Amino acid sequence: MKEKSFMRFSTTKRSKCFINSIILTVCLAFLCIGTAAAKGAVTKSSNQIREMIFDSLIFTNPIPVQIIVGDRGKIYRKEAQDLMWQEIPSGVREPLFSVSFPDGNNGWVSGASGTILHSMDKGHTWFEQSCPVNKHLFAIDFSDSSHGCATGDWGAVVRTEDGGKTWQDISLSQDVILYGVHMVNRNNGWIVGEFGKIFKTRDSGVSWQELPPVADNSLFCIAVDGNILVAAGLDGLIVYSHDSGDTWLRAETNQTKSLYGVVIQGKEVWAVGEPGIIVHSADGGVTWKQVSPDGKATARWDRRGHSFLY
Repeated sequence: MKEKSFMRFSTTKRSKCFINSIILTVCLAFLCIGTAAAKGAVTKSSNQIREMIFDSLIFTNPIPVQIIVGDRGKIYRKEAQDLMWQEIPSGVREPLFSVSFPDGNNGWVSGASGTILHSMDKGHTWFEQSCPVNKHLFAIDFSDSSHGCATGDWGAVVRTEDGGKTWQDISLSQDVILYGVHMVNRNNGWIVGEFGKIFKTRDSGVSWQELPPVADNSLFCIAVDGNILVAAGLDGLIVYSHDSGDTWLRAETNQTKSLYGVVIQGKEVWAVGEPGIIVHSADGGVTWKQVSPDGKATARWDRRGHSFLY
């Protein structure tokens, strides 16, 4: 019998924190010079956050804002000048796995048992949206404030064209866990998952085409910049494409630690994974070197193995 994917997710992805915005996170560390959070709000330092944290991001409106999400429905928010995190009521107790802000106001979070939350005020308040599936949704991504997609357990795929007012179930027929999704624009997007699976859409997520596999290991994340795509996953697996995803090649990383997040800026690519692992490519994902954060920014790994960049 197939084991429950949430157990696999919570153990194999326990390092996935502060990774989707690693470059901006490092920059943010230099800006954190401190002001008090709003009076009466529940605030915590990074050391005081005890929940498992599964995802984070940074958006700007007009200053950098950082959001992290995790176990027991926890959402924390911090602006550039803040030293402390503000705990934001989510209204749910389910684990929250992924967060997406396509602009400076609208954000979405996905979680266990089909949980989808929406914020329209920079992450200050959240309310739940109705989802047609009850499966764990490990990833969510919006290309704009209307068009988005969430993926997860047992081939779960849901999409929206109206900002989540309605969600359509377009789940795959395959019994495969879909760990990562990236919507490039309203029409084009990518999904990665178990067994090295890669899927693409050209019709806003209505249908998904599976690509020939490059490797058998699970892929946890994917990033896109122009015609360069990089996906990363289990045991240090990295695959890349320089022709908008038409062909994929496997990169040699010379390490076997799993990688849970990747970002691209031009040909510069960074990936983060298990404790102590940050790898960098300067040629669009072809060759890789292990690096450490520069300057005052350092990586700390808590007792659960989460990565924090300061």
